[in-house]
Amino acid sequence: MSAKDRPAPEPPRWALRLAGLRAPRDQQEFVAGDLAEEFANRYREQGAAAARGWLARHLLRCLIGRHPGRWELDVPTRRGDVMSRLWQDIVFGLRLVRKAPLLSAVAVLTFALGIGANAAIFSVAWPVLAGPLAFPDEDRLAIVLLRNDRATPPKPNPISPGDYFDLLGAESFESMAGFNLYTQPLNLTGRGEPRQLELGTVTEDFFRVLRITPLLGRGLDTADFGSQSRTLVLTERSWREDFGADPSVVGQTATLDGEPWTVIGVMPTAATVGTVDVDGWLPENLSRAGAREQRSYYLSIVGRLGPGISLAEANAELDAIMARVAREHPETNEGISAQAESLRERLTGPVRPMLLLLLGSAGLVLVLAGINLSGLQIARNLARGQELGVRRALGAERGRLLCQLAVETLVLAALGGGAGLIAAAATLAVLRPTVAWHQAGASLAPASVAFAVVLTLLVGAIVGLGPGLLASRTAGLGGRRARGGTASRASTRLRTALLGAQIATSMVLLIAASLSGASLIRLIEVDPGFELEQGLIADLGSPSQGSSRIRFFDELVEGVEGLPGVERACAISKVPLDNDGAWMTYVAEGATDADRVAALPIGITSGCLEALGIELLQGRAFERTETMGVALVSESAAHELWPDDPSPLGRKVHIGLVSGPLLEVVGIVRDIRATSLESAGSMQLWTSASRGWPAPERLIVRTTGPSAPLAGPLRELLRELDPDLALSNLRTMRDIVGEATASRRFVLVLLAAFALIALVLSAVGIYGVLAHQVGQRTREIGVRLALGARRQAVARTIAGNVLAGVASGIALGVVLAWMLSSLLATQLFEMSATDPRAYLGVAGFVSVVAAAASWLPTRRATRVDPVEALRSE
Repeated sequence: MSAKDRPAPEPPRWALRLAGLRAPRDQQEFVAGDLAEEFANRYREQGAAAARGWLARHLLRCLIGRHPGRWELDVPTRRGDVMSRLWQDIVFGLRLVRKAPLLSAVAVLTFALGIGANAAIFSVAWPVLAGPLAFPDEDRLAIVLLRNDRATPPKPNPISPGDYFDLLGAESFESMAGFNLYTQPLNLTGRGEPRQLELGTVTEDFFRVLRITPLLGRGLDTADFGSQSRTLVLTERSWREDFGADPSVVGQTATLDGEPWTVIGVMPTAATVGTVDVDGWLPENLSRAGAREQRSYYLSIVGRLGPGISLAEANAELDAIMARVAREHPETNEGISAQAESLRERLTGPVRPMLLLLLGSAGLVLVLAGINLSGLQIARNLARGQELGVRRALGAERGRLLCQLAVETLVLAALGGGAGLIAAAATLAVLRPTVAWHQAGASLAPASVAFAVVLTLLVGAIVGLGPGLLASRTAGLGGRRARGGTASRASTRLRTALLGAQIATSMVLLIAASLSGASLIRLIEVDPGFELEQGLIADLGSPSQGSSRIRFFDELVEGVEGLPGVERACAISKVPLDNDGAWMTYVAEGATDADRVAALPIGITSGCLEALGIELLQGRAFERTETMGVALVSESAAHELWPDDPSPLGRKVHIGLVSGPLLEVVGIVRDIRATSLESAGSMQLWTSASRGWPAPERLIVRTTGPSAPLAGPLRELLRELDPDLALSNLRTMRDIVGEATASRRFVLVLLAAFALIALVLSAVGIYGVLAHQVGQRTREIGVRLALGARRQAVARTIAGNVLAGVASGIALGVVLAWMLSSLLATQLFEMSATDPRAYLGVAGFVSVVAAAASWLPTRRATRVDPVEALRSE
């Protein structure tokens, strides 16, 4: 006999009496019978111990429970029953979607906008803010730079070779390596058309510090460092683009600027993250002998902290080392310390405020979508009031109704989430945005999909809770249609509150978008100090040295200026707004090293002032046959170097320190914004290309017409002068300005899109609330009009609650925008995040949109025919 066929004992009589002790007399017999039957079932299926345990728990609940009139037994629903009911609710929800396609489509589209926006922004922000880097134990990696404590605020500064060897003694770091902050453009030849590679130089432990595994071959070893070494490590990007992803590339020879270099390995492109973005690496040959005398500042250090060592402890040791160096070498290191910064912080710090702003904005769009979905669910539940009332009258429990309504909302949310994922993937595939080092992929990463799924379920459950509770509570009223019922008042208050939240969300996004737009316009209208509306810029590196390089550029510029449509041409080391900020210190003749001034060195040939439209304030420009020891100084740099001399023509300035070579000032030029449109305080010192440093790397051509047709003739001319030189990265100044403002435009476009979505959803919400009210109160309106009410009074009554919600939403939105102003301020240029003009303008605009959305339903209410309204009832 099986266990299920065994006879089960009766529960003790005292237990049956105790269970019915608090039950009404007419129910005690039923309670006892149900208790005995369930006890027997559990005894057969689960055993005697489980049955007695269940009986004890149920008796305790009967004696001390809060609702003694409810005697439903604690019979756990079996898993199959739960899944069956869940499936029934899902099918019923899909049937409702098909039954009301328009309303369901609006709900799905609304939710898709919210989920899509969040999935797309998450795909961009997560890898940058929290995603793992390609380096093992990345939290122990740090970047070390010098810090000029005499500046206000203290400024980071590259490291000289002497300081590099001093800092290598820091015991807080398990390992350290140096890399050159400035790249070398070299011409790759022998593989079709010449191409220019940007190459970085690193010390021998560089790849070991990062713990990067080569894709092919190996990294740089000790044997690769020496004056005769010619070894090259490629990045994966260059290996694919310039070497055709040749698997046998290791051991091959690459000709760079006419010299053979042996390819020894291929590293993942991720190895460039946090250091310098290059096409490959060469050995950086440093020697301790004479390193202190090399007062060039061009290095940075990447270090791996020792186990258990904090960044604060490492910085304390670095400060102690630099304090000792300052005592030993006060002429170069007085007021100079060192600062280690987390690699992750160095990468994410500049873009974190922007990403947080976009994440918050996308979150507000999702909040707005959830509010709209709640409003649509309330409207649908109210229309089903009679159905829900009948269900409740037939015995459906409130919890069962709530579960069904919640599942229906989750069905809509799931459809919207799926559509949102498709929209997010399509958006990323088209835009492929790049933030910091990360470029969003053409498809959503698994983490983004998981995030969107969790967000969909969470928000769908939260959104469905309010309408579900309201509908399940009022279902027992039998779907009363009287306006004054409790359900009507509660739903009206809830929908008015939701409408106010919609307006507040729209206000925040519109204020952020308007301020960002005004900031971008102000930035673009900034006078950069130069002008190149029509012209062409190209990267160009000459392998020639000394006088041969000067002759080459003279011939090149002369040839370019002879081309049709060319007004002026010149060669320059760095183009304004495309300058990496390679600062140099300068000391006026007769001053001390303590008075040195930091400025951007820019090497040019004659004609660059005219080509760029830079104003010459005093003196003269460079001539084509210029001597080596002359300089042009920007207006602010001249004031810093000679504060008491308004016309320092003929004065001399040392390069680097007092011991450095002298340059004679032959001209004063207007300040330009060399590194970015935002930075007005940069100073420049222009030197003739005849000095050889900074060497020209860019060609500037000013044209009288369109510059695009000039690309072919330029390449032909260069091929005639030197067939091994590459003319690459052709662009216009408009392209450079666009790249300089790309991050601001990216923020503005997204904020504007979010704000537009919010405004449309709010307008639809206002229209929906009023339209639903007019439909629900048609009979009441007809009675009022029949009794002599004026149509203006009816309009005020209908629109009163909505207008109150709009007014409260505008006020709340202003307060929220003001509270978030500190985050928005990081993305603004020369304007306040609490500018009252933006707040008032947005408030007025939202009021107009709200009035327009209210007009049609209110007009319909005032045109209700009393006779038709009463007859329809």
